[in-house]
Amino acid sequence: MIQAVLFDMDGVMFDTERIYNDAWQYGARRQGREISYETILAVKGSCRAVTARILKKELGEAFDVESAVEDRDRFTREYIEENGLPLKPGLMELLRYLREQEIKTSLASSTKLSIVRHYFDLAHLDPFFDAIVCGSMVERGKPEPDIFLAAAERLGVPAEKAVVLEDSLNGIRGGRAAGCKVIMIPDCIIPREEDYPFFDRKADSLLEVISIIQDWNQNGLD
Repeated sequence: MIQAVLFDMDGVMFDTERIYNDAWQYGARRQGREISYETILAVKGSCRAVTARILKKELGEAFDVESAVEDRDRFTREYIEENGLPLKPGLMELLRYLREQEIKTSLASSTKLSIVRHYFDLAHLDPFFDAIVCGSMVERGKPEPDIFLAAAERLGVPAEKAVVLEDSLNGIRGGRAAGCKVIMIPDCIIPREEDYPFFDRKADSLLEVISIIQDWNQNGLD
């Protein structure tokens, strides 16, 4: 039986990844540089250290990653203040279903806690979550399993009884390494054949996650 669901945030709960694409480019251009779309995809879902390594490999050691992150976050914040926070279709229906079924929930996101709190306040999501784990709370970020193991532990649920919802390749790898069931919900990244061993199911939306959980709970997790 599925006892918990561990949510990634950007690209899974909120339709923010496309905003981040523009925000990363804004941060790079502030330093007179351009980031390739492939590199933007490569850093999705990764921890700060992995992000820095990838960006410096493309843009050079002199590239100020911390400054770019600050510019990215400011761009994103101002965009959301002006346009609102876009929720992914089916988010509220899934959260209500999990509450009705008494399935525990945790956020497991690389995003800074201050940003998570702001987004949760905007979307009024606190009543739907039992725990929040961010990248700064664990030693190693995605694609390592630490964040998912920490989230499951906070909920008091064995990792193998938890489902990870992810849209990034770093995320599905971390979820698989943690021993969780993994559902990939593609957003900007379309999985390749070599990515399929890292997730159990692929869903077109959060609404589809409900039927997958029902199937697992009725017919077993194998």
